[in-house]
Amino acid sequence: MAQAFERVRRVAATETTVLLLGETGVGKEVVAEQIHRQSPRANGPLVRLNCGSLPESILESELFGHERGAFTGADKRKPGYLETAGGGTLFLDEVGELGPSAQTRLLRVLEERKLMRVGGREEIATDVRFVAATNRDLEGDVRTGRFRRDLYFRLSAFIIRLPPLRERPSEIDLFAELFARQFARRMNRSAASRPASRNRAPTSDSTTSPTTLSLQLAPSSRACFPRRIMAGSPSSRPISPHVSRATRTL
Repeated sequence: MAQAFERVRRVAATETTVLLLGETGVGKEVVAEQIHRQSPRANGPLVRLNCGSLPESILESELFGHERGAFTGADKRKPGYLETAGGGTLFLDEVGELGPSAQTRLLRVLEERKLMRVGGREEIATDVRFVAATNRDLEGDVRTGRFRRDLYFRLSAFIIRLPPLRERPSEIDLFAELFARQFARRMNRSAASRPASRNRAPTSDSTTSPTTLSLQLAPSSRACFPRRIMAGSPSSRPISPHVSRATRTL
């Protein structure tokens, strides 16, 4: 990961479009945040859009915005994520899930730095830095025609590959201690000096990503927070620590 973070430091100060590659849960969103925070656009917004979470028709409206009357239910003009991210960074997660129409529209924005809302006729200038991420093999998708070659060329101006946690086992204890402290704060307890992961061998799944490691530790993290509980009291019920969005994306 040291090499990846060095590349983050180098590219953050530029306006170059960045493509983050890695398996689900390796921390692509965290890296996107670091690129934004270390960039000249740090005072601007960081807007996130998961391209795989919406149908293409709705995604285009969310990304590019729409005019009043553009479709049924569009009773007023709505700026899209591209306009909302003006002066800042737009993080396109799961960019490999974009459909053909959205790919074409996004390519035009990257080439001309202008967008047109759905149902609109007026081009609008954009001032956005793009960071995209995917767990797909985009080069393979280009070969099969699933993803536009010219769009891939634009998005991959600077590539950062993030290795899975199983390829960097020395970091497992560091993440375990981090998650133990986070769970301790939420439960108003003091974390033990040795988190539960050190007392038992992690499963093969836990070495895939920080996300799976945090989920594995969550139920067992109670061992880090010793407390005497009287049987039958409300506090004696099993505790399920809430895993926040920030924890899931580490």
